[in-house]
Amino acid sequence: MQLGGDTYGRVALETLPRILGLEDRQAGSTTEGCCDRNYWHYGIIDFPNARYQEASLLIAQAVNHDAPDNSFFQNESARRWALAAVRYWVSIQRRDGSFDEVYPFERSYVTTAFSTWAVARTCDLLDAKDADESLERAARWLCRNENADVSNQVAGAAAAVYGVGKRLQNDDLLYASAEKRDRLLATQSAQGWFPEYGGWDIGYLTICLSYLTWLATETADEDLTAASNRAADFVEQKMREDGSCDITGSSRNTQYLYPSGFARLGRMDILTRHERGVANGRVLNPSWMDDRFCAPMALDYLTTAMELSRDQQHASPDHAQAV
Repeated sequence: MQLGGDTYGRVALETLPRILGLEDRQAGSTTEGCCDRNYWHYGIIDFPNARYQEASLLIAQAVNHDAPDNSFFQNESARRWALAAVRYWVSIQRRDGSFDEVYPFERSYVTTAFSTWAVARTCDLLDAKDADESLERAARWLCRNENADVSNQVAGAAAAVYGVGKRLQNDDLLYASAEKRDRLLATQSAQGWFPEYGGWDIGYLTICLSYLTWLATETADEDLTAASNRAADFVEQKMREDGSCDITGSSRNTQYLYPSGFARLGRMDILTRHERGVANGRVLNPSWMDDRFCAPMALDYLTTAMELSRDQQHASPDHAQAV
C-alpha cells in the first residue's frame, strides 16, 4: 500500500467530479458559478448557501496540482469554473460584507470566515482581482464580529483577515488578524485543545489546526506553531492505530479529521495512521460526506497531498543538487 500523501490526493481528485456537479457551469446562466445545486437546479431552497463557494479553492488547487492522473492540471475549463464560483460569491454578499448559510439575512460568522479565506486563496492562485473589493468588505465585517465559543471559526476568521490583508497590503487588517490570533491562543487548554462549545472536539480541533498552521506558515510565527503542536499532541493521544479517534467526552461528537495541519507541522506520527485508515476505509473521507461538507474536506485532503509532495521534493537529493 503506497502512502505518503498519495491517498489524500487520490480521494480528493476522485471526489472533485461530484463537487463540479454541484456547480452551475452553464456560461451565461443567471446563477453561473453557484455551487449550491439545491438552489440553482432543484429550487428547493430560496437562497444559496455561501459555504458551497469554498469549492472554488478546491478547483483552483486542482488546476495548479501537477500530479499523475490529475486531469484538471492546467485545465482552462476548470480555471473558468473556479473563477465563476468566485464571481457568484461576490454576487451574493450582503452590503455589510457578510454571507448567509442557513437562513436569509443570517450574516453567518463561520460562512463569512471560511468562504472569504477560500476565495482569497483562489484569487491568489489564479491571479484574479475582481473580488478584491468584496474580500475587503468581508474582512472588515469579520474584524467587527467574533464567535469566541467556537475556536475553529475564530481561527478561520484570523486566517481570512490575514489573507485579505496580505493580498491588499492593508496593515489594519493584518493587525486585526493578529488580535484574533492572540485572543484564540489565550483560550488554549493545558491539555492542548482549543474550546468548541465549552469542550474539546477532535474534528473541530483539526479544522482549527488547518487554519492556524496555514497562518503560522504565512507569518513564521513560532508561538503559533508551538501552540499548534500542543494541539496535535492532544489529537495524537486520542488516535488509535487504525486512524480512528476516541471521541468519548467530546463536545460535538465529530468523527472526521482534517489532516492538512499535521502535514504543515510534519506530524507523520499522526498522518501515517490516519492515511492508513483512509486507505483501509476505517475513517471518514470526503466521498462519505454530504454535499454540504464534502468540498471543504476534499479541499483539505488535496491541500495535505500538496503539502506532503512539496516536502518530499524539498527533501530529495536531486532537489538539493538543483538548488
